[in-house]
Amino acid sequence: MMGVHGNGLTSLVWMKPSPRSTVIEFFYPEGFAHDYEYTSRALGMVHYGFWNDKWVRFCLTSFSTDKFFLSFCRYFTSPDVPPVNYPKGFQGNEIPIDGAAVARLCLERLTLSEEADD
Repeated sequence: MMGVHGNGLTSLVWMKPSPRSTVIEFFYPEGFAHDYEYTSRALGMVHYGFWNDKWVRFCLTSFSTDKFFLSFCRYFTSPDVPPVNYPKGFQGNEIPIDGAAVARLCLERLTLSEEADD
């Protein structure tokens, strides 16, 4: 499931958790909120937050070290997870996103083996 930060992502509560269950959330640059990250983790799913071409992955036990994405994307992980922030434009209609980075992440998640990835 993917979408811009907002109430539409609440539908993730009906997703069936599996090793491939993934929530990809798009944020306005420098904006961040934990709402759907917390929900995803509580339900046993992986969550990625995107700022254009930067992403952070949250999971149940550890942060990502996926070499595939480290070679293509700038990233931030703990302890450099951004603070909750609602800058001007956060709720706006113009949220830049790097489609190629999102497509690479989708390909990676869809081609996972059946085993748990964490």
